[in-house]
Amino acid sequence: MNAKYQTIPYPWLVFGEKVKVNAVFIRDSTGVSDSIVILFGGAVTKGGMVHHVLELIVFSWIFVFMLLYGSNSYVSGWALEDA
Repeated sequence: MNAKYQTIPYPWLVFGEKVKVNAVFIRDSTGVSDSIVILFGGAVTKGGMVHHVLELIVFSWIFVFMLLYGSNSYVSGWALEDA
């Protein structure tokens, strides 16, 4: 899917196969947004909050920052653990 892009328009890349020859080639890749990582990335814990920006920690090593009013649609109904 990403062959037509000069740069990938999303911050995260999901791939099915990585091949190292003279360089590293990634096959079957798809760019994904932060919201997809939050929804399908694994366990989500709630970090700190500074000036209406909420920190969400996905799978204990991916840090995602979102505005508080936008995060309500993702985290309402979830049982988030405090970090």
